[in-house]
Amino acid sequence: MFIRDLFLYFARFVPKAALRDAFTFSGHDGSAALLQECLALPDDAVQAPVTAFIFGPDEESVRERISAAPGMYLFVDYSAATSYIDSKDVKTDKMHIGITVAVPTPDDIDQPSRMLIQDDTLAVVKAIRDRMRADSDADPSLEWLPMEASTITPFLAKALAGSTGWLLEWNIKLIDTL
Repeated sequence: MFIRDLFLYFARFVPKAALRDAFTFSGHDGSAALLQECLALPDDAVQAPVTAFIFGPDEESVRERISAAPGMYLFVDYSAATSYIDSKDVKTDKMHIGITVAVPTPDDIDQPSRMLIQDDTLAVVKAIRDRMRADSDADPSLEWLPMEASTITPFLAKALAGSTGWLLEWNIKLIDTL
């Protein structure tokens, strides 16, 4: 259930057309219902420059989707979860989450153009991070969202269609969730 919540939370930053393009309706009967949930999300957090939504840890699928992205994309990734039980028998899970906002670029892109793309993508990462902080303060059901610490680093990936942008990473803490 948590991965689905993560998907829905970040779908709110993506224009509806890009959300529709993220679905191929293959592999799970719940895809159509999930798309309808995404399309019903309010538009108040949408980042208009985003043209593609990519989600998940499958490297091959991510590479294919990034190569097909028509412009700026939002990529949400998650990785290993660590669980521990404290002295009061409370199970705590921590998971590493990352969002990348980037643009596929040609091999011969000049440095000023790359800088301008990084400036544009950083503005979107900042807007998403600011909204995440506001949402975590305003909605107690998003107990997983608060970021005690986060890191924003440049994202330059020749293997991913020459992508240029920024990566926001943080660890989330979940109580008896996973």
